Formats: sequence, C-alpha cells, structure tokens
Amino acid sequence: MRPARPRLESGQAAQVWLQSAERFAAQVAGPHFEAPCREYLLGSPDVLPGGVWGHVGGGVVTDPAARQ
Repeated sequence: MRPARPRLESGQAAQVWLQSAERFAAQVAGPHFEAPCREYLLGSPDVLPGGVWGHVGGGVVTDPAARQ
C-alpha cells in the first residue's frame, strides 16, 4: 500500500486496485489461503475423508504464466 498511498488518498482507489489485483492474489490471498489449507490437512485425521493423506508441504509453480 505504501507506494500507492498518495493515489489512494487522492481518490484513485479503483485504478490502484486494477493495477494491484493480480499481485494481491499471488502474494497475499494465495499464501493466506494455502496456510489454513495446510493446517487443516495437518490436523486430526478424523476430519479427513479416508483418514491421513500422507505428506503435506509447499510447492513451486515453475510456469507462472500457465500456472503449471
């Protein structure tokens, strides 16, 4: 937010969001969503369909453009 603060304060929030939405999804929403998912899977095996699923960890997207 810091670099865009003057634009936000001058009422250009919509334009700032258009330029920031993709970065927000990748750097904020994505990691935030991934953390509770990992916590859920690492929790009690009683809540998982079929019991324990095995290894839970992070991953790397090698082709961010195609998200593969």
